[in-house]
Amino acid sequence: MKPDFINHAHLAVAYSLVSCSSTGIRSWNKIRHADRARFFARNIHFPLVWFTVILILGVLLWIGVSSELNREKKNIEQNALKDVELLSRSYAEYLTRTIERLDQLTLQVKYDWEKSRGAYRLEEPARNGVFNFKYSAAITIVNRHGAPITSSFPFDNRTSWGDSDAYDYHRSHESNDLHIGMPSEGKISGRTVVRITRRLQDAKGNFNGMIVASVTPDYFFSFANTPVLGQGGLQALVGMDRVVRVAKESESKPSSLAPIFAMTPQQTVPVLLDGRKWFHDKKSRYVASSSLNGYPFFAIVGMSQDSVLARYTVHRDTIRNAAIAITTFLFVFAVIAVVMSLRLAWKSHRLDAVRNTYRIATEFGNEGYYIWSAIQDRNGYLVDFEIIDCNERGATFFGTSKEKLLNTQLSTVEFIRGYLYTLMQQSRIAMEKGFYEDDFEMQAHNQGWIHKRMLRCEDGLAVTFRDVSDRKAHEEELHRLATKDTLTNLPNRYWLMNHLPKALNEANEKQDSLAVLFIDLDDFKNINDTLGHSSGDSLLQVVASRLESVLRPGDSVVRLGGDEFTLLLESLPLQEDISLIANRIMQTFNQPFEIQQKMLTISASMGISRYPFDGRDAETLLKNADIAMYSAKADGKNKVRVYDKKLYEEIELRVDGERQLARAIQEDHFIVYYQPRVEAQTGRMVGMEALVRWAHPERGLIAPDHFIPLAESTGMILPLGRLVMEKVFCQIAAWQFQKLAVVPVSVNVSARQFDEGNVSEFIASCLNKYAVDPRFIEIELTESAMMGNFEQVRGEISSISALGIQIHVDDFGTGYSSLSLLYKFNMDVLKVDRAFTSQICNGKGGEIFFSSIVSMAKVLKMRVVAEGVETIEQLRVLQQLGCDEIQGYLVSKPIPSSDVPRLLDQSILLEQLN
Repeated sequence: MKPDFINHAHLAVAYSLVSCSSTGIRSWNKIRHADRARFFARNIHFPLVWFTVILILGVLLWIGVSSELNREKKNIEQNALKDVELLSRSYAEYLTRTIERLDQLTLQVKYDWEKSRGAYRLEEPARNGVFNFKYSAAITIVNRHGAPITSSFPFDNRTSWGDSDAYDYHRSHESNDLHIGMPSEGKISGRTVVRITRRLQDAKGNFNGMIVASVTPDYFFSFANTPVLGQGGLQALVGMDRVVRVAKESESKPSSLAPIFAMTPQQTVPVLLDGRKWFHDKKSRYVASSSLNGYPFFAIVGMSQDSVLARYTVHRDTIRNAAIAITTFLFVFAVIAVVMSLRLAWKSHRLDAVRNTYRIATEFGNEGYYIWSAIQDRNGYLVDFEIIDCNERGATFFGTSKEKLLNTQLSTVEFIRGYLYTLMQQSRIAMEKGFYEDDFEMQAHNQGWIHKRMLRCEDGLAVTFRDVSDRKAHEEELHRLATKDTLTNLPNRYWLMNHLPKALNEANEKQDSLAVLFIDLDDFKNINDTLGHSSGDSLLQVVASRLESVLRPGDSVVRLGGDEFTLLLESLPLQEDISLIANRIMQTFNQPFEIQQKMLTISASMGISRYPFDGRDAETLLKNADIAMYSAKADGKNKVRVYDKKLYEEIELRVDGERQLARAIQEDHFIVYYQPRVEAQTGRMVGMEALVRWAHPERGLIAPDHFIPLAESTGMILPLGRLVMEKVFCQIAAWQFQKLAVVPVSVNVSARQFDEGNVSEFIASCLNKYAVDPRFIEIELTESAMMGNFEQVRGEISSISALGIQIHVDDFGTGYSSLSLLYKFNMDVLKVDRAFTSQICNGKGGEIFFSSIVSMAKVLKMRVVAEGVETIEQLRVLQQLGCDEIQGYLVSKPIPSSDVPRLLDQSILLEQLN
């Protein structure tokens, strides 16, 4: 059903034809009796001329319409190609950072695994939140047979990876590079995941398994912004082998495994791909790709041609309908012109009608059209322009009507006066070179961004204005996405790494100082663990707001990620005390934070580095600020530290010590010495204490006081403790095999081992492995080891006792010295610290104190061992006080295992007691 106005138009055309035909007939009747033959002979060219003119006009009209539409389409397509190119670069940068994180994570796991010779376990770091990033499913280590060994996610031991593509790939390729597989169902999580794997190898370089990081496809698409890509848009990560790893359409879920590409494109410049050939949904798309820096992949971004050209299609159909109407009108005009060719007035009228119709077709287009006539002074210098023609759209750009704008000079247009000087400069360039174009922001009348194009025409300019505000907003949004943190809306690390070098150059030119403040929230993980990540995110937003509120204009707050912020203070006088500013910033944490109707208190640690004193480039300043912050953390948190070279040396020394200790554990540079215990009354040897020594290749034997605290703080006490215990069990087994009179050997277990190391299970496995009688093993615990979870501690102690192993309380008196702890736990031996033993001969006070300890132990049915006994006088007092056993240099120094058989044969070590 056609609209009524079309039916009315057809009636009007028909009526015109009938009317014109009637008029023509009457005209011909008037002259046919005069001189019909001569009339036709003389005027026959008029119909031919008019028909030819109309035909040419029609052809020109369609050429003009087609050219304009093609130009508009070409501009839209070129902008679309630019957009997808920019998006592909941004997406490639995002993917690079994303894969870098996985690369570093798998490298760290690979290093820890190969360093530990297969002893490393992922369950512990998983509980500590090391692998708790947003889109992760699991981190798994698979052995050379395809069986999972350890994982950050609970798994079934029967699961096999031997049938996976990643397993086949790493077994047949010696490359240590990161490998990204296709989306599939996770073997552990059961969700759709993408597996990022890395090859493990033994010391000879042979295949020894792989590390599998399983992440959901969403991990690669948090960059996605549907309004930017539009409907039908797509993103994909493709390897240089042209295998699509992950791909997503705007309307689909990232986890969908439905294929998008019918044929995978190569890495290419921005191009339009035919949907019938390249895509399953048959939609043609503008596609661009960008390589990932440092990885054999490229990112593909596509925008649907239908979506991009949607507005153009509507505009094209409107123009074509208008052109059809004009063509029809021209045809009617031609018929009437043939009939009325003798009437010159009609001919003039028709020519005017054609001109008016063409103007109507272009008058209300999207572009503003102008003809500017040049005005020169007497010296021929261009001083102004007169607007001699424009369309209605052009008048709206100047905030007026067409009637008021025509025949006025540019200098008299009110809103353009502030822009007149620049406009005249650009106009002179156009007059000289014949062409000029640019984009400028037109503030008046809220016009936004305008694309201006000037073309010289005789003694003036043909000028077009086109509104490009949407494109500019689109570009600004893309830039914002690349440089802003989405949670806090602060500048991100990418922005900082681009801005800081410029700020340093400016500070150098102005001879100013510049400060980098590195802030890390203290114990932020507790907020996430107790209140949830939504509360943690809200806290980060409030912290960001407070930090912004205390800074000066021109200073910047940057969120690096997680709970880390960097403050950039620019234009500081060289002599200014930056600590005063830092303390003011730290005061923002004194007030509680109201988060989701809860009042939270949190502190922060800050490190400061200054240009030019602490570094002259961005990387050095950031590193030194981080070192200073690390020092503040180590000094008890909630502190401010300014970078000092000594801090770096301390950290370097500590890191070197950690590295050497880790290597020593891995390569087993430890030996065990044994120090006898004897009965205080008889001197008979009744036991020994195992004491570890570090056989350093350069420093010789190192006493435990110099490396046990480092092992405790770094967690290396766990593998070290297992190593020492294995050595003791192995040595006792050897003595048993030699038929020696073995005495019990006590092994020290630290609080951290006791809390995290599953000591009872390990002891049970060693008893079974080395076939050692449980009565020859004793465990020494400090009081601090018993201060954890009561039920857990009591259960662990009960499990050890159930194995037939006695438990000693070591260094009693130096810790909590809690009688309630001794009462609650069924312990066998109480070892009194050497600090109290040394005082028993220095007056009645020390003797009375030691006597009270002995009395308390007897009530609890515990044997008492005095440590650090060095003199006969001390021994006599201990005998009088009822001490059961003694240990110290009076009996023997710690000796190597090779000297122990001699003592075992001797039996009585203190003959002078008899």
